[in-house]
Amino acid sequence: MILTSEQYRLLSSYIGYGVVNKPLICFFGNESGCAPMKIDDYLPMFFKNLETMKNNTLDDIYDLPVSSIFLQFIARLMLAIEHKDEKWFGELTGPGKAFINNYIMTRFSKEDTCVFNLRPLPRPTERVWPYENINEKEYYKNWNFLTKTSRSDEFKDLRMNIFKEKFAQLNETLIIGVGDKENKKAFFEKIYDCEFTQFSNFYYNSQHKIILSNYFDFKHGIKLTGLQTLYRFIKSNQLV
Repeated sequence: MILTSEQYRLLSSYIGYGVVNKPLICFFGNESGCAPMKIDDYLPMFFKNLETMKNNTLDDIYDLPVSSIFLQFIARLMLAIEHKDEKWFGELTGPGKAFINNYIMTRFSKEDTCVFNLRPLPRPTERVWPYENINEKEYYKNWNFLTKTSRSDEFKDLRMNIFKEKFAQLNETLIIGVGDKENKKAFFEKIYDCEFTQFSNFYYNSQHKIILSNYFDFKHGIKLTGLQTLYRFIKSNQLV
């Protein structure tokens, strides 16, 4: 896949989707996924979708994949908050799984949540690099905030300015960073000049209501036990 400069600029200007006007929670991921589609099939459809973009976001997005572990974890957390019930962190029956799927397909991003992503380029998975004319290593260096000399370019500057504006508008919203938490910690420290405390395996900043988590994943992330810990912290601190 070869991206034109105009396409790269468009992707850089799009930061996420959902209820961006004072959502209950903003989930801050790494980048958009497109699995199980191939990037050559996905991007034309995605660019068409971006024609409806307003203020760098989409109010809604076409069919979200119920197979996404990331979305399943978010659905479990939001349903636990809504119902004040920790059963969503256990093994689910058929009807329970159907409830999760229904939440993703019909309610997710339509009622009280939004999703932003740090990096601009969609991929099937983080193990796949489909862009022939963009250097993968340079791309990652641009979005690595842990180095003292974090790189920059016009596309990153564009996206960073949008983030600063959007996060400033979410001053009452709980922000949950998901995955690559050390890099996201450095990202927010750069934006806000703030400090984080640690609880369990999470980072927290009370001034800006930011929680930073490892990946939402059953095997290599926080697992359901970690998601339950996150829920209990949110509940005990009355963050939503």
